[in-house]
Order: sequence, then structure tokens, then C-alpha cells
Amino acid sequence: MDIAKIDNGNITVGDYRYLFPNTSFPVTGPNDDFYTENGCLKVSVFKEHDRASQMLVGCDPYIENDVVYTVRVEARPQQEEIIVASDNGADTI
Repeated sequence: MDIAKIDNGNITVGDYRYLFPNTSFPVTGPNDDFYTENGCLKVSVFKEHDRASQMLVGCDPYIENDVVYTVRVEARPQQEEIIVASDNGADTI
């Protein structure tokens, strides 16, 4: 599980065991107290978006609503085909 360590405005994203190699964690990983005490935030690789007209694109980490995101939402290019499932198979739009 990746977490983000915030240090003087710099965001470092990595596996919690790599970022804190000398720390023991429960099977579930770091708890909320650990995040607070160590200047860390949770990392998300998903944002809500409309799959028909938008797509997720990887990007440099950024903070939004106390979560570090490594993706941003962009409009899909017009020429990109969208495959829509139908009862008879798949249709291309």
C-alpha cells in the first residue's frame, strides 16, 4: 500500500514499508494516528469521473482534500472510440 510523506511541501509517494523500514505495522498497514504523527497522507489512484467523456491520466502527486492523488481527470479525445456493451455484443460508437 502506497502512502505519501509530506516534508516541507515535498510529496514522496511509496510503499509504507519502504518509507518506514524500521517500523512495525499491523497487517492492515498504518493507522490514522500514524499518518498524523508522521506527516503522511493516504494516496488515491482513482477520482470520480464520467467514463464516457473523461479519463484518468497519471500525473505528479498533488494534495486535494487531505488525500494525495497520482491521477487527474481529463476529457477524452473526440476521435477515441467508445465500446458500449449491448445485449447482442459490443457496438462501436
